[in-house]
Amino acid sequence: MTTGPIHFKSADYVIAWDAKKAQHVYLKGADVVVQDNEITHVGTDWTGAADQVIDCAGRMLMPGMVNLHAHPSSTIEAKGLIEEVATIELSSSLLYDYYKLVNLDPEYKRANLTAAMAECLKGGSTTVVDISYVPSTGTYPAVDGWIETMAASGIRAYAGAQAASAVQYTPNGHTLAFRWAEDGGQAGLKEALNLVDQAERHESGRVGGILAAGQSETSTPELIRDIKREADARDMVVSIHASQAPVEFRVMIDRYGLSPVRWLDELGFLDHRTIIAHGLFMDDHPFIHWPKNLQQDRAIVAKRGATVAHCPYVQAKNGRIMRSFASYLSDGARVGLGTDCSPMSMLHEMRMATILCRVAEEWRLATTTADVFHAATIGGATALGREDLGRISVGAKADILSVDLSDPHMMPTRDPLRSLIFYANDTAIRDVWVDGRKVVSDGETVFIDHHAALQELQPGFDKLLGDVPAADHADRDADTAFPLSLEVQTP
Repeated sequence: MTTGPIHFKSADYVIAWDAKKAQHVYLKGADVVVQDNEITHVGTDWTGAADQVIDCAGRMLMPGMVNLHAHPSSTIEAKGLIEEVATIELSSSLLYDYYKLVNLDPEYKRANLTAAMAECLKGGSTTVVDISYVPSTGTYPAVDGWIETMAASGIRAYAGAQAASAVQYTPNGHTLAFRWAEDGGQAGLKEALNLVDQAERHESGRVGGILAAGQSETSTPELIRDIKREADARDMVVSIHASQAPVEFRVMIDRYGLSPVRWLDELGFLDHRTIIAHGLFMDDHPFIHWPKNLQQDRAIVAKRGATVAHCPYVQAKNGRIMRSFASYLSDGARVGLGTDCSPMSMLHEMRMATILCRVAEEWRLATTTADVFHAATIGGATALGREDLGRISVGAKADILSVDLSDPHMMPTRDPLRSLIFYANDTAIRDVWVDGRKVVSDGETVFIDHHAALQELQPGFDKLLGDVPAADHADRDADTAFPLSLEVQTP
């Protein structure tokens, strides 16, 4: 796409990137100029001609955020089901039981993904990493038309094709079991390679691919090595769910005598192109009760330059928090932010990351708005090897959010980023550009119909509820497995 200059004129605030100080800064009364899909000017002295002039008085311009770990293909359909259930005997996790009951028919999955893409864009993500299983796994597979659906939304997306050697499940609600593939996941890896190669070739230039392993406990050492080897050959990022649950930590100790992080490190999986999704239950987490003289995980992550994709909200719903966001940073570990599930709001995740860090540290000043915003922008961009994302600076991609400073939750205005994170949230994001193209206008997505996608999804959700007993080891119906928050009475 080739366009003439777009002049974002006289914004009250621009959150710009100061490369010398390696930090975001406020510029007041500043202009931003975009040519094609790149930012060509940031400052107050631009006098050139433009094809389009956008009056930004009363607005704050800020960089689009990088949603480093999400499952938009398979989370919207869980709304109203999984918020207050838990497999108590398996560390209150939902991974092995309840998520297995949320099986949306394939015909509704594209509407599900479309709605999730709208949530991402409205919630401040201009880049999203969608981690989905390859179809052969039979569990939460990527949507048919996955890459095209993401591209059609206008977002910048990474197709995270995820292969696994096994499917984890519970046959009885208290035992963890694994259904191992005869080939150790090699067929899945071939599918994943095909998908990421398709993504890398996509004509939009906004879709890329990364390779992913399912979880540490569902992967053989051979699959881990093969995924990393293939990713390195393609100069591609890799991702894995690791240190996300206490049960997983115990499984890895029983199986190998190593924590998930140490196991991955010994296999050569961890380096600056590795994303560790969640990375919560490392060997120093108090839930693990690991001897202090044996604690090494965070030092390993910092030394290898891997990035932890911190998803605070989904873990907090399980009663778990990172110990802590600030401690990871002080130890030298790289941290980005992701939403994991719905709501796909990066502003919501920043608020949660800040508050939960303060809870973990029992200190109001444990972390700062600047640190959390850095993780949501630069942290994710660095993990993806993209120095042109997550910042407003000359040469960066034109991925820009326009925030309405007259929104009631933003006023009175003194520190607009704090107001946005702690008070306004998504309601103040009015317009979004990705690659210099407007994708959200006055709060609504331009290229996809969010409301129509949700209407299309509703019949699939209703059918999902009826299919629950067939998928459940205990033959529960939906009302028993997922009880309503309030009793239903007939008038």
